[in-house]
Amino acid sequence: MVETPKDINKNDNLKRPSMHPKQGYFLSKQWGETQRFVIVGKEGNIAQELAARLKKGGKDFIVTSFEPVENDLYLQLEEPQMFNYDKINENDFIVFLAAISSPDVCKNQFDYAYTINVTGTKEFISNCLKNNARLLFISSDTVLGKAEGVVDEKSKPSPFGKYAEMKYEVEKYYEDKPNVKIFRLSYVFSRDDKFSKYVLNCIKKNKKIEIFHPFERRVVYIQDVIDAIIRLSENWDKFSRKIYHVVGPELLSRKDIVELYIRSFYSKTSCKIIDDDNRFFEDRARIINLNSLYIEELLGRKPTKIADAIEKEIIAYKEEL
Repeated sequence: MVETPKDINKNDNLKRPSMHPKQGYFLSKQWGETQRFVIVGKEGNIAQELAARLKKGGKDFIVTSFEPVENDLYLQLEEPQMFNYDKINENDFIVFLAAISSPDVCKNQFDYAYTINVTGTKEFISNCLKNNARLLFISSDTVLGKAEGVVDEKSKPSPFGKYAEMKYEVEKYYEDKPNVKIFRLSYVFSRDDKFSKYVLNCIKKNKKIEIFHPFERRVVYIQDVIDAIIRLSENWDKFSRKIYHVVGPELLSRKDIVELYIRSFYSKTSCKIIDDDNRFFEDRARIINLNSLYIEELLGRKPTKIADAIEKEIIAYKEEL
């Protein structure tokens, strides 16, 4: 997850693009009759994009909610024992996206974050596995955040920060469980992610874009993440590795992303690098060059270049203006 400068407009309601099948992204048509998606953590961008893709394809899925909502599965990870595990079926494909991902919260409210990110998460997953469900645990590139240079699935983990340590603890707990696989994600790009919304809002208002630099990741397009999830669900045995890095093809800084946006909009908006006296980077690695040895196998193609992804997102954005 990405933290943005303090003047980000969190209330910006830029719409998510309606894309997917017509733009050439993978949409499965061969599903096992008994298979159902269970999306844990419905509020995030990945969960919403996955649900939209499944709905468009007429596929069977259900989401969890931390509030009682009709047709959702009520789940509070602070009290996982209250969940009705009879609702989890054999061969359900659970996509576990829920987490407190803010490095600041994980550090400053450690006990609360640990209860959700580790204790509650492990209890929920373990009980679901008793029903012979399959589960994809979404982890983070920060699990290798202390490493220098290029790292891949064979590299030794070196967590950076409390959030990363929590993710790695869960990874280790299920390392010998065949019904659990792990995706480590880098910064997931979409027009609706926090940083992109901040950049687009600045461009719209012709306002200087303030960024921290260097802050570099192997940025991955959200549609590639959705494709990877769906392909894994249908090829669980074929994709036999425990851990996959779901990343983009190149290492990009926030400055690189801003420049791509500015160029695509022919904007006169400028970018300003701000100094945070190392407070922002106290619990965030400046550079994580997370490579993947298996991403092309997982996707069945090369991952999308972010320059191309931005062009797709901007086309959809302009159509909705």
